[in-house]
Parts: sequence; C-alpha cells; structure tokens
Amino acid sequence: MPPSRTRSDRSRTGGREAIAQFYRALEAAEIDTTLLHLRVAERNAAFHFRVVTKTGDQTITIEPIDVMTFDPDGLITSMRAFWSPEDMLTGQ
Repeated sequence: MPPSRTRSDRSRTGGREAIAQFYRALEAAEIDTTLLHLRVAERNAAFHFRVVTKTGDQTITIEPIDVMTFDPDGLITSMRAFWSPEDMLTGQ
C-alpha cells in the first residue's frame, strides 16, 4: 500500500492564524473545486472533493478526503486532509 499523507492543521501548524496563512499563500493561484461526496454526522463532516490549481503554465489536480469537526456555532475546530501521491496529477 502506498504511503498516505495526513494534514491536521490545528495541531501541526499552530492554530487559526497558521491555517489562515497557509490558505493566503494560495490566493494568487486560479483554483477550481468540485464536491464529489459529503457525509455529515452531528458536528463532523467528511468530504471527497477535487481541486484543480493553475499556476502559470502548470495545472495540479488532487482529490483528497477532508474530515472537519465543528463547534456548536458551526466554526471549524479541527481539519484533517487524507491523500496519497496517486491522488495528485500534474499537467500543463
């Protein structure tokens, strides 16, 4: 089985500001997302989606599965992304 990647942003990157900084780095890219599957249970959501990112002449497509937990106000308290190298395609 190939190695997989997991990103648990709150614990690995240092909280809300670090997560915001991670996403600010993507602001210059052209990004298109498509929700493929969604499951919701109480304050948790798991979803499979496609992200197509265009930067210059390169296109990167990835289909991760994210799992999020929400507080009573609907704010994200944790986020994990699961993917493996086979989920990422690079092209022009």
